[in-house]
Amino acid sequence: MLFIFRKLRQGLIKEGNVSRYLGYAIGEIVLIVVGILIAVQIGKWNDSRGEASLLQGYKDRLIANLEADIHTRKITQMVNNGKVNQINFLYEVVKDPKVVQGRGVEFLIVVRYAPTMGESPLFTTTFDELLSTGHMRLLDDALKGEVHRYYQFDQRFREYAQFRKDLALEYYKLSKGVLTLEQEEFLVDKGLNPFPYYNPGKVKTVSYEDEGEILAAINRLRENTDL
Repeated sequence: MLFIFRKLRQGLIKEGNVSRYLGYAIGEIVLIVVGILIAVQIGKWNDSRGEASLLQGYKDRLIANLEADIHTRKITQMVNNGKVNQINFLYEVVKDPKVVQGRGVEFLIVVRYAPTMGESPLFTTTFDELLSTGHMRLLDDALKGEVHRYYQFDQRFREYAQFRKDLALEYYKLSKGVLTLEQEEFLVDKGLNPFPYYNPGKVKTVSYEDEGEILAAINRLRENTDL
């Protein structure tokens, strides 16, 4: 094709026909421009197709992160509901020690681990990547706004993390001495953790024989007004 155009151009030059040569030159320029425009359009189309694929990938990963968040939130909710029930049980025991009858082991667990709550920070890997790569621009304004609002919750959650740790530390300091060393060792030896409702059957199979020591611990708790 280029050879044909070159021969045509050389022929026109030999003829000395300026008007025809200029017309050819303009036509060749137009063809070049059209070729460039087509190439640019194809490039844009490829870029658009690539960005569409990239965007869909991000959407799929965001959905996967959200599903993981839902799963962990359900577990955390179960854990913390159990903790609330245990702490309510502790209040009842303080008001009436007879409530502890048959639940001495649970009492020991609650006293030892009362402030240990379940936490579930959000899965932010995809969101972090969107921010760090600048690919957040691929999301439409509505989706972008919802994503930002959702992950702002995680930021607020993390801001209170230290407060929760400080509160738990203060509790452990104040509760020191409520349980005897033997009672503390009993929990460790039996493998009883802060969340016995993961395996409530195990708690029921374990008993603490010395009920007098349980009552003594209740009295120490009731006398600890700061706690």
